Amino acid sequence: MSLQTVEPVTEAPEGAVERMRSAKRASREIARLTSADKARLLEAIAAAIESHSARIIDANAADIAQGRADGIGDALIDE
Repeated sequence: MSLQTVEPVTEAPEGAVERMRSAKRASREIARLTSADKARLLEAIAAAIESHSARIIDANAADIAQGRADGIGDALIDE
């Protein structure tokens, strides 16, 4: 078995840094919420997922099809 040398990432993909900063800000805001507020937030997220489930499933199917078309093996495609 051999180890591969991996080059360090020196540049983030376009927009990635701002998304990371946004996620960090959001995590700080969520940390300050009360338990009741967090519960309401989770309920709202669950409701949004349920109401958009068909769209989510369609997008997932498209991603899987694209992955297969790109030659990604089934072991890496998690249905």
